[in-house]
Amino acid sequence: MVNLKQQLELIDYFGPLICALIFTIILALISLTCLNYCCVSPTDDLTKVEEWGYHHHMHMKLGPHRQSVIERQLRPKYGKVDV
Repeated sequence: MVNLKQQLELIDYFGPLICALIFTIILALISLTCLNYCCVSPTDDLTKVEEWGYHHHMHMKLGPHRQSVIERQLRPKYGKVDV
């Protein structure tokens, strides 16, 4: 008689978790690169990623807008004053 009952190890239960993690990473990379740089023009409004980067002092380009444009638009929102 053949035993068809599966014997699962602990590592087998991590498969869905790893698959979800890989999917999330790929989705984040696509949205932060392709969509944010190719589909948003410099004449459009600021993206939420650019606002988040300004708020958290990232000092790197996270979208199609220059740092000076982002500062000019968001300085009144966050109450920062030029010295």
